Amino acid sequence: MSFSFSGLADAGPAKKLSLTTAVMKNLDMGLARQIIEDLQNMGTATTIDGDNFGFRGAGSESSHEASLYVRDMMADPDGIGLPIVRLDEIPVDAWEFHGAWVDVPGLDRMQAASYGGSPGTDGEISGTLVNVGNGFHSDYEGKDVAGKIVLANWIGNDYWVDSMAMEAYVHGVKAIVVTTYDSDYGNTPGAIECHDGLYRDYWPPMISISGDDGLRILESLETSPEPMVTVFSDIVTISMEDGGFGWNVVGVLPGKNYGTEQDEFLILGDHTDAWFFGGMDDNSGVAATLVLADAFKKTADQLKIQYDRTLIFVTHEAEEYGILDTYYDWCYGAYYQITHAGKDWVGKSVAFLCFELMGAPDVPLEVNMAPELVSFVHKVLGQNKARLPYGFGVLPVPHCWADHWTYSAAGIPGIELATSNAWYDEYIYHNQFDTIDLIDFDYLQQLFEVFTDMSVRLITLPIIPYDFVTSADQLIDTLLYSDDFGVHKLATVYAEYGIDSTVNMDRVVAAANEFKANADLLKAALAYADPATAHEINMQLMSIAEVLGQTLLAIGVWEQDWYPYQQAANDVLHMDAGISYLTAGTVSDDAITDALWELNWVGTIWYYDYMCKANYLDQYSKLCGAEVASWGLQTHLLPATEIWDEYDALTALAFSEDVTAEDVVWIIESLQDKMVSQSFANLEDGFETMWVGLEDANSQMDTLLESL
Repeated sequence: MSFSFSGLADAGPAKKLSLTTAVMKNLDMGLARQIIEDLQNMGTATTIDGDNFGFRGAGSESSHEASLYVRDMMADPDGIGLPIVRLDEIPVDAWEFHGAWVDVPGLDRMQAASYGGSPGTDGEISGTLVNVGNGFHSDYEGKDVAGKIVLANWIGNDYWVDSMAMEAYVHGVKAIVVTTYDSDYGNTPGAIECHDGLYRDYWPPMISISGDDGLRILESLETSPEPMVTVFSDIVTISMEDGGFGWNVVGVLPGKNYGTEQDEFLILGDHTDAWFFGGMDDNSGVAATLVLADAFKKTADQLKIQYDRTLIFVTHEAEEYGILDTYYDWCYGAYYQITHAGKDWVGKSVAFLCFELMGAPDVPLEVNMAPELVSFVHKVLGQNKARLPYGFGVLPVPHCWADHWTYSAAGIPGIELATSNAWYDEYIYHNQFDTIDLIDFDYLQQLFEVFTDMSVRLITLPIIPYDFVTSADQLIDTLLYSDDFGVHKLATVYAEYGIDSTVNMDRVVAAANEFKANADLLKAALAYADPATAHEINMQLMSIAEVLGQTLLAIGVWEQDWYPYQQAANDVLHMDAGISYLTAGTVSDDAITDALWELNWVGTIWYYDYMCKANYLDQYSKLCGAEVASWGLQTHLLPATEIWDEYDALTALAFSEDVTAEDVVWIIESLQDKMVSQSFANLEDGFETMWVGLEDANSQMDTLLESL
């Protein structure tokens, strides 16, 4: 389809351009730069020298300022001028960081930051400083730290800062100074890290300093052990119960069927909160949302048209952090939007495009998404290779580290688009070097052009481009052919335990095979579907996607992208392997070591090497126990099997002499009991969730196929 129009600066009155080209011509990269610069200057924090240090924590004054800035830009008739703009208020445990530092005798005052949810120091805190290595439980052995301040190196992903905070709390520490001289993060010289803290408000204050400053302190401790130091962090917190709040901003560009039963939506969005300056994370994403809103609005005005689908532009609060006392403290604004403020979008929205980390030089575009959109995304990116000079990667499952996860789990297929890689994570991610200076604006424009093409297709294709074959293939591969999670391995363990009934597992396999057959038939039938019945087809397609998102999307305890049965299957298979080593014959050191290796992968027992039991149980409760909250409740994350006492006893035996079979009898019996009472029970629940969802999807696909 093409349109004749005048009004573009370089278009003659008879020039015809495709809609995609027309929108691309209206992409205003000067506006993109202005937005990123303006947001970079919004922050509540200052350095020890009084300079801007950024920070737009959830519910803070600067985060409110950013939301109002977006609202005003969307609504301004002389700006973007969207006809419908609103603020959706969301409750948050507000966290407003103003500044932090640490004083060590003989060294200059050191700049510090903190972690989302961590309390401030309520004035200066002074105390003796003790080095506790990596902050593991074993690092505290033999050290008197009660009432003192500790210095700890954060290793990164394997041991998040909440575990360090809990360990410090258990040992009576007054405050924690975290550094990153040996870490997955903060490896740019002078980099100070800030992340979500997964914090409880009664844990001690935690501040972060650079790895370089951490090494300076360690060097000073060699000549002056346990000096008297002073730490300070100015943090204001307001719980949601006491009125903490943030704003999501929603702008609507009505399509031709707006307000009628025929209307369908495409949602584009990002998040406004940020650690430090947030140049790429996520000022660049806000720029993408607003620049595309501006371009689509201008184009519609110039062409005097309404698009086939309504465009919704949304900026979320509280993506980095938003709620205390849960492991799932991130993506809270998006979670609240799609489950509360905008829950009526579910079943009407063809997709959600999530913009993150835009324009890193020499970094490929990385895309992860709901699997039914994989074929579509591959086609769009493949036809835009010239605009993707560093290539692209496609992951056919949405990960849970960005806002599109919550939309996908609610039933709206999500696509995250980002330029991020291992280099960015290690050197730039969540530190003060994430600024506008990092962004390649020529590359940014090319990315915006790709997103324009993707968006135009999603609002103009009569029948939305879902392909459930990818979803079906992934499911079949995992269920039937996976070396780690294939049901053939589970059936063997069922038989070992004398469990004859595998009805739920059999139902999942049967439903998955039917789903695969239906997906193949539906793909072929949709190629010849009548566009005149597109809306009726689309409503059924979106309903199927809704069921799949709400019943098949799940995560493991390490945020793995798993199906609802996989955590329990993981626990069953590793427990069975561990028990087999203990019952194979003579209980040798090798048998115990091999059993420990297998059991190490059960539930959250990996943490055993890092923390005390109280810390482990606290972590377990937040991850998969009674305290799972926020979007964790969307994921069908069933409780993992808890085996601390058994693992602890087995570890002790590994260092003992003359171990006999009798020494492990109770361990074997307890593990076997938990296999049945916890792991198998969880497995059955996971299978039931899946086959119920698949049967619903299959029924809807049968109905749709009949109509085609």
